[in-house]
Amino acid sequence: MKKKTILVTLFIFILVQTNNVYSAKQINENVSNEKIQASIYKDSILVLLYPYMTQAVTDYYGVPRQFDLTDAKILSITKPNKEVTEYYIIVQVETFTGAHNPPRGIETITISTSPVETKIINYKHISE
Repeated sequence: MKKKTILVTLFIFILVQTNNVYSAKQINENVSNEKIQASIYKDSILVLLYPYMTQAVTDYYGVPRQFDLTDAKILSITKPNKEVTEYYIIVQVETFTGAHNPPRGIETITISTSPVETKIINYKHISE
């Protein structure tokens, strides 16, 4: 009788432990999918804004400067007016010359985008 009790208890213990591990794994997969989706959203916004960012950097320096789009940061996205479909997106990039050589600068670019137009509304440069 003791053997049966021990075996049943052991079986229930293993069954309960297996389900807990499976649930934790499933939650982690959902979090990973959410992070992947957020990364895709960020990257797609940066790709759409890339021509405007490049033009703003070129206008500031007078010559084209390089920056790594994968290192670009979206600092904020705001909608200043609930009635109008217009968004302000603040992006920060680090410019460089050649193979990531100095002189480097940190450029903070504010872009206004709407169905009608997309334009640069503010540009701040910080020398490194």
